[in-house]
Amino acid sequence: SLSEPTTSVRNNDITISVPTDLGVELTSIKEVKLGVDGDYHYVYGIIAQFTYGFDTETGKDAKVGFYLVDNTGSMYVYCGYGKLENAAIGQAVLVNGEIAHFISQAEASQGAEIGYLGAEQLKADNIEIIDSGYTEIPDAGIETKSITELATTNFRDNDLSGTIFRVNATLT
Repeated sequence: SLSEPTTSVRNNDITISVPTDLGVELTSIKEVKLGVDGDYHYVYGIIAQFTYGFDTETGKDAKVGFYLVDNTGSMYVYCGYGKLENAAIGQAVLVNGEIAHFISQAEASQGAEIGYLGAEQLKADNIEIIDSGYTEIPDAGIETKSITELATTNFRDNDLSGTIFRVNATLT
């Protein structure tokens, strides 16, 4: 657990402690997602899930990024190979980096036709594990939508990349 002074934020039954003395000005995920490419931020949150890629140097699948959640939302954080060996789901981390959009070369021309820049992400320069124990993922950082709401979302006007959704459905 954290030994630094903390501010508790209640989210349903989950409390997240945010250190107040990290020595940097923190930006919420909601605020980061309002920014533009090149904006630099320090973000504190909980690792919710990893993404993997094939590392050609080691010949193995390796963690390359993760979904970060705070009390205001979620977003994808790209780290690259070799930076996440000690990271685990549920750890509280401090990430600093700049906003960027990623789109594969294969999708770039089709994306350009409809004005899609790619998936918004925070391209991490540094990831510091603040609490190596397990912290519950805050409910407030996960959006709840129906399948109908997601299916009728105009993705040209609403960049949902990096957003984690809770979807309830009944299958018949």
